[in-house]
Amino acid sequence: MNHRLSHRVINRCIHPADGDIIVPAHTVSIIGTTDKAVENPDFLEIEHDEVIQMLNAGEVLIPGFKNSRAVHVWAGARPLVKDSRVSSTDTRHMSRGMAIIDHSERDGISGMFTIAGGKLTTYRLMAKNVVDALMEHWGENRPCTTETEAVPSAKGKRTHRNSDRLAKVEATRDQDSVLCECELVTRSMIEDQLAAQPEANLDDVRRQTRLGMGPCQGTFCAIRAAGVMHEVYRKAETTTAEGSAPAAADRTSTMLRLFTTNRFDGVYPLLYGEQMREAALNQWILQGTLDIDHLPAPSSEAKLATGDLAMVHGRPTPPKTQLVGPLMAHTDSSVNEEGDN
Repeated sequence: MNHRLSHRVINRCIHPADGDIIVPAHTVSIIGTTDKAVENPDFLEIEHDEVIQMLNAGEVLIPGFKNSRAVHVWAGARPLVKDSRVSSTDTRHMSRGMAIIDHSERDGISGMFTIAGGKLTTYRLMAKNVVDALMEHWGENRPCTTETEAVPSAKGKRTHRNSDRLAKVEATRDQDSVLCECELVTRSMIEDQLAAQPEANLDDVRRQTRLGMGPCQGTFCAIRAAGVMHEVYRKAETTTAEGSAPAAADRTSTMLRLFTTNRFDGVYPLLYGEQMREAALNQWILQGTLDIDHLPAPSSEAKLATGDLAMVHGRPTPPKTQLVGPLMAHTDSSVNEEGDN
């Protein structure tokens, strides 16, 4: 949702179910989750009924939730280890616990281990258990120190405040222009990320800076950020051997088209009411200023530079964006893009 509906997590104290938690995160609020088994975790489709389900669940947690503005949806796949205690289709009640597989016992491949399941909150225990399994395999008898070593101290740290970035922008506004007004992302923030990750695409920059994650979903800042990225590529061209990297314009336009496509993929399930007007404005701007759907087809080098699975390899089924006309559908019929919704 487009703003913080509360300053604390709201969670229903029930058995795990769909849509039972609202989390304030940075400038927005997130409601989730739905749970269903998928055939291909690399390409996830978000159904309209899932969106309606979340809006209805939010209304239970915060009356008036449906009247707030939803700006984006996304999905992620969680790998689960098959649990014999429940049906293979009952992913909601399947265990989230970890499992370690010794492939010498199962597959006759000595020295190979797989750890599956688990979650971020148990990562230290997962690391301990798999290292213990390795020690046993090697016949080593070393004491584990994980449980006695403290995690890095949180002393002096605090959670995000909406005013933090505003204070920084106000202090540097004379020499550091704001490229994303929604999330107050400055030029230097993008340049710093590209310096730290020279191979990053614009979605990688977004994950670090929140570029394009505000109400306009990249309508204005995507073009500006692409301009900064283009400058970086042009400078790199002068120090790179000819033919060893895609041309700056080719690579930049490919990155921009991928970014705007990914942003739209997360808006597509929300196309109703004011959000439909916003999406139409977004398209008018991108089409009117760049004619973005008719840019030259990207080279294979530019596609590879994005690191995007769908851009590089294609995807198994046509994306839903193709069902609504030219809204960011790729002009190259052999490649259909999708982002991390």
